[in-house]
Amino acid sequence: MHLLQRVPSGDFILSEFYGEQIPDYAILSHTWIANSQEVTFKEVMKGRGKDKLGYKKLRFCADQAAKDGLRYFWVDTCCIDKASSAELQEAINSMFSWYRRSKKCYVYLSDVPSEKALEGPLKRDLTRSTLTSQSRILAFEGSRWFRRGWTLQELLAPGSVEFFDLNGNRIGDKKSLRTDISATTTIPPEVLLGDPSSLMQVDEETRLLWAAKRQTTREEDAAYSLLGLFDLHIPLLYGEGRFKAFRRLHRELDLNRKYDEGAAAKESQPHKGSDRGVTNAVGASRKKRAASQELKVEQMQKNKMTASPAQRMRLDTGENPFRNENIIRAPVVYAENDSFVEYDLHPNDEEEAEDKEQRARDMQAWWEDSITKHMRKSTGYLEVAVLLINWAPELDELKTKSEVEELQSLFRDRFRYNVEAVELNVKRKPQHQLQSGIAQFTQKFDGPGNLLIVYYSGHGVWKDLENFLQLTACTNPTLGKGLHQDAHVNWSKAIDLLISGDVDADVLAILDTSYASNDSKGSSKISDRGTRKFELLTASGLDQTTQAPGPYSFTRSLIDNLKDLVMEYDSAPFSSFHLNQRIYEREQ
Repeated sequence: MHLLQRVPSGDFILSEFYGEQIPDYAILSHTWIANSQEVTFKEVMKGRGKDKLGYKKLRFCADQAAKDGLRYFWVDTCCIDKASSAELQEAINSMFSWYRRSKKCYVYLSDVPSEKALEGPLKRDLTRSTLTSQSRILAFEGSRWFRRGWTLQELLAPGSVEFFDLNGNRIGDKKSLRTDISATTTIPPEVLLGDPSSLMQVDEETRLLWAAKRQTTREEDAAYSLLGLFDLHIPLLYGEGRFKAFRRLHRELDLNRKYDEGAAAKESQPHKGSDRGVTNAVGASRKKRAASQELKVEQMQKNKMTASPAQRMRLDTGENPFRNENIIRAPVVYAENDSFVEYDLHPNDEEEAEDKEQRARDMQAWWEDSITKHMRKSTGYLEVAVLLINWAPELDELKTKSEVEELQSLFRDRFRYNVEAVELNVKRKPQHQLQSGIAQFTQKFDGPGNLLIVYYSGHGVWKDLENFLQLTACTNPTLGKGLHQDAHVNWSKAIDLLISGDVDADVLAILDTSYASNDSKGSSKISDRGTRKFELLTASGLDQTTQAPGPYSFTRSLIDNLKDLVMEYDSAPFSSFHLNQRIYEREQ
């Protein structure tokens, strides 16, 4: 989390904090003026933007925080690096909790004039005391702050919310103004003044109604701005449109509801054991995963009841001729001739189901034709070599070393593969180390009957403007100190060495990093001559982040499923499709 502070010179600087290290801070709630007049993250970093209208809000927030004894404060316009998809994703999914954790929330109402400005027009008809009260209430309740989508959670999440007019004069707080706020928003005073847990007791329909008439600049934000109100986290897919964003929101709500109903039923039954000290965050993730898996198993059982004998065998054994160009994150489809049995579809989405089914048919036909005509070789390889890439321990923020070493041991000792490793550091340029390591690896193990596996674990950032995947040792290397500033590489450049026409071997790239599916250059493909193929196995879908190392990480799933497959196949070859299928099912 980036926080602003004012230094003695009067300028503002940004500092980054994590977890328990985050200090007490104030937070600003406001409505944006023209984008060109708001101070950006980049401008604060470079000491610019002082001539912009939005700079006034920074000064106001700094002054008010200082009066309240707070050194740090947060303003959304310039405390989020919107050039980083990863940071924007984290910020929006964390927004509700950031407002809730703030010591003070200052609501700056740029369209509410000061008391003095309101006196003139009505002075002849009303006494000064009545005039001030009535005019101010009308201006306050008419502020567009009450009509914007994001400000709903900014009203409800913080414990202390204070309102200020255009000139920074205090109007009142959430408690003293609760009657007026309630009249404008239809939110009961007891909810306004309650803690966030009381908000979750309000039924879902009512919470949705509070937001019904609010507006957002980007249509998807109408749904994304509600995540905190329902304690949900979903990937952000700008461009999907309002309808699809709300559909995903409702699916998450349905999933939570099914879990709550199941948990309530189990709670009434006697049970043994303990929760094994699971933290709230991990516990919630585990519960949601379990609920999702129960739904998937239930759907598969229904499919098996209506499937043909051959289809039932496929559902039981996992045998499947279907391959997908986008090898990970596609729905798993079981096919026999023209009859498809697919799970993870929602019955009400008939049009989407039809589209998915047609895409699956087209993709299957393409793969089978390509493989039949061009890939005339056995399912096994003459030689398999693995290149493991991660950051040196002193740089690696995610601490991936333990999982990478376990994977290395598995490939070397159980599979008897040739294993090489590249541990990136900053003694010389990491980009040179990466490309040199890949070049030496391919030169050493390349061959028409071979398979090259290249694996990476660590942070990933999608650079929207430059259109490439950046692999990094920390969340945001440009803000890092010392060694971390140089700890980043361009994966999209390195991938050229693997898909080059000079390489004869098949290549399987495995990326345990966020936004790995964004790079279209690295998508799975068969070469023009049909003599080799490149496949991509990723921990994250399009515009998605992934789990850190631990029991639910992609690499942990990869290790566990590789162990299972080598036991089941008893040293016989197995396809990357089966590996992908296992990992996909576990992650759901």
